[in-house]
Amino acid sequence: MIKKIESIKNLKVYPNILFSNRGTTAIVYRINANEVIKLYTNSLRRDILFRTRDMNFLLEKLSKTNLNSFVSPKDIYVDKANNILGYSMDYIRGNYTNRLDLDIYLDDLIEAIKKLDQDNRCISMENYSILDLHEKNMKYDGKYFKIFDLDGGYFKVNDTYEDIYEANSQIIKKVIVKGIYGVNSLKELNSNSLDFMDCYYKGTLLEMFEYIKKSTNSWCPTVNDARKVLRRNCVTYDNYYRMF
Repeated sequence: MIKKIESIKNLKVYPNILFSNRGTTAIVYRINANEVIKLYTNSLRRDILFRTRDMNFLLEKLSKTNLNSFVSPKDIYVDKANNILGYSMDYIRGNYTNRLDLDIYLDDLIEAIKKLDQDNRCISMENYSILDLHEKNMKYDGKYFKIFDLDGGYFKVNDTYEDIYEANSQIIKKVIVKGIYGVNSLKELNSNSLDFMDCYYKGTLLEMFEYIKKSTNSWCPTVNDARKVLRRNCVTYDNYYRMF
């Protein structure tokens, strides 16, 4: 829903009591127990974001998305001139992907991954392309993986569903794998295991995690079991390239 206000000063937020998080394009505040608002700041990254996509179209179309794994905008706030000031969305509880509880069973993650893959197929069918996904805009809430800050992506109307779905899957896969390993998404993984690297770069989302599970040689492996295997077989190197 579009909400027109005179100024962001009219919004009731709790910057010091509940939650506040400053990013490169916006500041996120809690507005109640279950909802946050993302308010855009005057910055170079914000200007690039608005120049490279139709934000009105993007946010309105995303607001109609109803998927468990993708957190869509709710209310879109504009000023009198219809300039976008920000938008609200559900507050997501849970752990960021690089801070997963080590006692989580891989079987539980795999069930969440199956649902995430289904939702990715749905949003890819709408031509939505994920961009700039990292551990700060993806959480695991104990049942689902949740991707938010969707305004970083855009709709690729000239690309095929297959190409968009595959690209989205690869981005999602790498962020979650790095999360299990406990590394920042700006770092890339490199392994002594050719099978791991083949799955990491070419395997499907589900194939990757079935491989990780199998590699633990455990009957009911946890994130900690997987991390031990990855630490034996993987090294990391910095990759500071980020797409806008």
